[in-house]
Amino acid sequence: MKLSDFLTKTGKSDEDFAKEVDSTPNAVRYWRTGERIPRPVFMRRILVATSGDVTPNDFHLFQPEQVKNETDTAA
Repeated sequence: MKLSDFLTKTGKSDEDFAKEVDSTPNAVRYWRTGERIPRPVFMRRILVATSGDVTPNDFHLFQPEQVKNETDTAA
């Protein structure tokens, strides 16, 4: 699940979530909009704060269906 989807689902603001992961609201906004990928320490905090709903893989551009399609055409 994307961080933006999680925040919408839970009704949390960037400020609220920033407090949970000990970061800044601006950093959360960058992560939420995909402008930046969190450093590993924050990825762990995000994973814990979201009870596993947002994983490190959710911050990368490729989704599983895209990877599958690429491997199908690579052969």
